[in-house]
Amino acid sequence: MYVGTVCKVIVDKGYGFIRLPGSQDVFVHSYDVSDELDWDETLTERRVEFDLEHSAKGPRAVLVRPAK
Repeated sequence: MYVGTVCKVIVDKGYGFIRLPGSQDVFVHSYDVSDELDWDETLTERRVEFDLEHSAKGPRAVLVRPAK
């Protein structure tokens, strides 16, 4: 499990990025975000917990949920 801050949400394209402290930004697709979170601009700056999945394009956040 990782904890980061949503740094960018591109609502109409269905993806965004989560910033990990001291690391690169991680891609997130809207379908990997829990129903507990709204997929809109208000998600920016929100702390979230997530798991990482590695793909050919690099790391991707999955099972994204509100941070405790």
